[in-house]
Amino acid sequence: MSQITTLSINDGTSAQSFSPSSTVGNNVVFHDRASSDTAAGQHRLVLGFSPSTYSRKTDRVTLTLELPVPTGSGADVSFVDTARANLQIVIPTNTTSAQRLQLVSLLANALDNTEVKKYVTDLEPMY
Repeated sequence: MSQITTLSINDGTSAQSFSPSSTVGNNVVFHDRASSDTAAGQHRLVLGFSPSTYSRKTDRVTLTLELPVPTGSGADVSFVDTARANLQIVIPTNTTSAQRLQLVSLLANALDNTEVKKYVTDLEPMY
């Protein structure tokens, strides 16, 4: 088990530091405190883990990333909308470490693929 620590994640232009702010069971909540002066405006990352059970032979890893969308300017900034990504990875208990690494590598590279990015950044699906 890894020790909870600050996560450095690149946003495409610079590294963002997500500091741990709370834990609930196997969920760890991180905030990028530099992203906003107010808690409502801070970027948030939640990592979760649900171990397999007798009736469910899969482990589940969840990742939620939330980016509050500012409206207004100066002292009148408010955050009423949030851009959000939810990811659930379902891992059968009989997978090897190498297979799990392959899954993570393919996922990271899929998210870095130009056509996949267009789905999100340009709201441009394939036809």
